[in-house]
Amino acid sequence: MKKTLGAVGFIVTVMGISGTIDHLWRQPLMGWVLNFFNREIFTKVEWISNYALFANLIVVVLGAVILIIAERISTEE
Repeated sequence: MKKTLGAVGFIVTVMGISGTIDHLWRQPLMGWVLNFFNREIFTKVEWISNYALFANLIVVVLGAVILIIAERISTEE
């Protein structure tokens, strides 16, 4: 559970960072995978599309929170 949650947190964090870069510039590295939130979700939801940069930064924070939770889970499970 701890490793899975850590992997999910890492992927979400990287996706948020990549989406932020893609919003400011064009992301050339694996953009079709890493920019899923930025290109598929944030552009289709009208009220989020106006705040796509902030939404990507929130995804980064959410990924960091998941990583912190994964670190705090005890290994005794």
